[in-house]
Amino acid sequence: MTRSFHNLQCLARGLLLLFLGVAVAPAHGMPVRIGPDFIETNLASTYFGFFIPGEGFDNTFVPFDITDPSTHAIQDGGLMGYSKAQVQRAVASQVDQIFRQVDTGDATTTLAISFQLGPVSSSLPGRPLNVILGSHPLLPALGESVLNSGFNEVAVPDGEYPIYANLRTLDGLAGVSFTTPESVINNIAGTTAHEVAHLFGLEHVGASISDPKPIMASGSAGDPLSTSDRLAARAFSSVIGTQGVTDSSASLLVSNLGAVNRSDFDMDGMVTAATDGATFLANLGLTDRLFIEGDADGDGIVTASKDGALLLASLGSGVGPLMASREGFTSFVIPEPTTSILAAIGLN
Repeated sequence: MTRSFHNLQCLARGLLLLFLGVAVAPAHGMPVRIGPDFIETNLASTYFGFFIPGEGFDNTFVPFDITDPSTHAIQDGGLMGYSKAQVQRAVASQVDQIFRQVDTGDATTTLAISFQLGPVSSSLPGRPLNVILGSHPLLPALGESVLNSGFNEVAVPDGEYPIYANLRTLDGLAGVSFTTPESVINNIAGTTAHEVAHLFGLEHVGASISDPKPIMASGSAGDPLSTSDRLAARAFSSVIGTQGVTDSSASLLVSNLGAVNRSDFDMDGMVTAATDGATFLANLGLTDRLFIEGDADGDGIVTASKDGALLLASLGSGVGPLMASREGFTSFVIPEPTTSILAAIGLN
């Protein structure tokens, strides 16, 4: 595909979403629910695809088993002995922990966003948005996201898939070996967290602004994230002025998502024994747990000494949403091309 043809394709997709218009944000303080979906059957995408001259637009994603013997993750030794279910849960837990690590300015609260394995039902309260974790054989990007669509219900209705992470491409990073489980999980989780954050207004930042490497760094020229950096644990940067004049990636997430109590696992505004306490007890002692499964302190493990203590201290309390009503956000697609194709397609 030529550079001009690819750029026209990306422009057309962006204009299509822009044409949908600007919409008022979700209701004040509405929590967000994200469903990373390791697809098991082919899934047609509303927002992403690849135009094939003479054939039309291919928008179908296919399943990709990262634990298949043919993958680099297995051949390099990183996931030897891991089941597909174990890897999927570890990735979801790692994405969740990346967001839990953001400092809201109040030790008793965490961002008003939750993650679950599989698509979120639109019947649940809050803003449900899902992630395709699969493969599009023709798309070269690591992932793409519909910028600001977390606020724009016209661009992306509840329950749809405004993000993909291309497991085929992520598994095929050039010049690295996936020799540990952490290298595989960090690579997939970092890209997924990066794309989720685009839904809520976060832009790319330079890779050198903080250590650990920032989640919002990309392969863009100037201050790019290296391929090997993708295998290490990353975090949202707190460097002010990197997201507009006054914000960091972390502070903009707090502003745009708001917060809930760390023990309000169902994000209903109140910590109760009947709901949040029952969730904690059901997951006590388990690993690779999510916030909605009782992980109050964001380390992926539900323990009595930490999560139980936070729960007991919070019973009967709630927190008002920090998020201001958001208006005027326009949505468009943000691709995450691999470093090796940046020069070829002229995208950042």
